[in-house]
Amino acid sequence: AAQAAAAAATAGPDSPEPAVAASTTPTMSPEAADLCRLPLPLQLRLAQAEYNARHPRAIPPHLALRDWMALALSLLRNPWDTERYERGGHRREGDGYRREVLEKMIARCVEASEPFGRFGKAECFFYPAEDGDRSGKGLGERKRRKVEFGEGGSGGGSGSPFLEVARAFAGLRATLELEGERKYAPPPAISFGDAVPGMATPVGGGIE
Repeated sequence: AAQAAAAAATAGPDSPEPAVAASTTPTMSPEAADLCRLPLPLQLRLAQAEYNARHPRAIPPHLALRDWMALALSLLRNPWDTERYERGGHRREGDGYRREVLEKMIARCVEASEPFGRFGKAECFFYPAEDGDRSGKGLGERKRRKVEFGEGGSGGGSGSPFLEVARAFAGLRATLELEGERKYAPPPAISFGDAVPGMATPVGGGIE
């Protein structure tokens, strides 16, 4: 930089202008830009769930379930700010068009459950049999884990964690089906008026 400044200072009025170095700043991908528009807690929950999915042998299933449910419930229960989170900067809440970023986040959430068998294994909800026990205890004789899914989630009770997980998967599937029925939004250069008739938008990100 000092050499360039010196050269510019000594150059005469007829000297050719120095070439401007091309910018080396990497361009952010659309997917990365989508993440940057989301709230930081949601970004962190997604990152944790996907990290667990990449290391299924190192992460205990019940801990992976806890992290995954934090992500799933966040997508389902927190309001989805269409104007801020969707691409283009031209969207409005309740415009009736497909929320593509929400779709992608839900798809990534569901995908993060796959390495753990969608949390259908007993290890997610029960402690393993005691060391040295060869009797093949049934699940009814094994100690149940205290499974908690944060505010509004289950803190125990007969079958309640199973129900919470089943409801989360059902809500995610229902939201994907709802978004799949919507039309894609016009590009930012095209202004659209009223919402698409018959396409009501739920208050939250999905359906419980």
